[in-house]
Amino acid sequence: MKRCLVISVMIASLLSISVNTEAQVYRTFEEAERLAFEAKCEFEYACKIGTREALVRFIYDYPESTLAKEAKNMIYDIDLWNETLAEDTIDAYNRYLKNSKIKLFEIEAKDAIDVCLWTKAKCANTIEAYNEYLSESKRKNFETEAKDAIDMCLWTKAKRTNTIEAYNEYLSESKRKNFETEAKVEICTIKSTEELNLIKNSSDISELTSFIQKYPNSKYVANVQRQIQELNAIKAYNENDLLLASSLFDEVGGRNALVYPESFAIYNECKEYSDYVYLSNNMTEYGLSNFRTNYPNSIYYNELSNKLAIEKAKSLSMFSYETDGPKAMSYATDIATRDTVKSYIDDCMKADKKYKRELRRQRHDANGRLLQFGLELCDFGICTSEYSDLMVAYNAGMSLKIGNYKDPLQFEVGAKLGLIKDMDYDDIVFRLPLYARLKLNICSVGENTKWYIDGAGYYNVVADEYIENDFAFSVGTGFAGRFLDLSIYVKRDIPSDYSSGSLCVGTSFKWYF
Repeated sequence: MKRCLVISVMIASLLSISVNTEAQVYRTFEEAERLAFEAKCEFEYACKIGTREALVRFIYDYPESTLAKEAKNMIYDIDLWNETLAEDTIDAYNRYLKNSKIKLFEIEAKDAIDVCLWTKAKCANTIEAYNEYLSESKRKNFETEAKDAIDMCLWTKAKRTNTIEAYNEYLSESKRKNFETEAKVEICTIKSTEELNLIKNSSDISELTSFIQKYPNSKYVANVQRQIQELNAIKAYNENDLLLASSLFDEVGGRNALVYPESFAIYNECKEYSDYVYLSNNMTEYGLSNFRTNYPNSIYYNELSNKLAIEKAKSLSMFSYETDGPKAMSYATDIATRDTVKSYIDDCMKADKKYKRELRRQRHDANGRLLQFGLELCDFGICTSEYSDLMVAYNAGMSLKIGNYKDPLQFEVGAKLGLIKDMDYDDIVFRLPLYARLKLNICSVGENTKWYIDGAGYYNVVADEYIENDFAFSVGTGFAGRFLDLSIYVKRDIPSDYSSGSLCVGTSFKWYF
């Protein structure tokens, strides 16, 4: 019984130990899986960064990881690649491809080898070098460039030789034929040059035309066409069509483009005639001056000069004939033209005189015309004589005046009807004086008024011999406008055998119309 109990206790103890061991093993396995997962993530991150430092840190953090060996191989490969890049030669890149275990930079190494081969070929820049690149290169990243470079070398060689054989050799050897059109043009140019040298001095238009038909793409076609135009111009000149000849010479390109020696004199003659015709239809002083400068001995100059003289004479006016008339006359080269120009100048002179007369008339009209009639509304004076101490005179009359109020000098004649009353005897005497008056303007007073002085002479047709003598004179001053005239005066009779006459001081008011 006791033995059974002991055995039961022992069995229970063994079972308990087994359960604990299984739990511990399970926990250890779970921890290992977690660490493996973390190591894998860190390794992937280090690979993504791709630097030596990241891989070294991974090995340091997970030295027991199965990925640590792979990380060490990558570090070795990176170190090997960096050494290769530092050397940067074909041998270095080939050595990397041979020694690298994982070949992390295999593509870059092969591309670098291709670049080195291409650089070597470009530095040599020969057909052999480019062919060597094409044969040795495995990547052939620059295959198109190499073939184009080979084509350029073939073209350069042909251009340097510049013969028909060289260009044909290019066309036969070139695979790309990038310069096929240029090669054919050069072949055509060489052939056309050889033929052109045979006909360049030819005066046969048919030969030149045949050349153009044979070599339509030749670079000399334009020159030959100008040569044909030059021959056509000479033909037109010989047919006495100078304007057509001048036009054809212009199409050729003018004097500097001429080929034939005889063309120069013909060109000058045709150009002179063309300029003459143009100037005849578009005459200007500047054009005539240029024509005389270009053709100092021209047979057309006198004709053009006379035409310009008449044109300028026709354009004269009464405002310009004094300055432009002599200039127009200077262009006249014969008597008939001078007479024509003079007739225009005379017409302008007459028009100018008429215009000035009209201006004077208008000014006189604006100021009251040249001849004006005056109505003396009031002439009042106080007089004294040897027979009477005090007399009062009143007159009214009409007059005719030459000149308006703004003229410096004016002359007036008129007649007055008047009465004189003797204040001592209360007698009234009738009188009729005639007078002539001269006015002299002194200055302006305001815009429309003049201050003047005047003098007048009188003849009394009807007068009382005891009061007035037959003749008298007066001096005075006053102010005059266009219509109104106001003055004061002192009048004195001229003594006679019978009387010393009278002395008057008076004022006058007149209206002119």
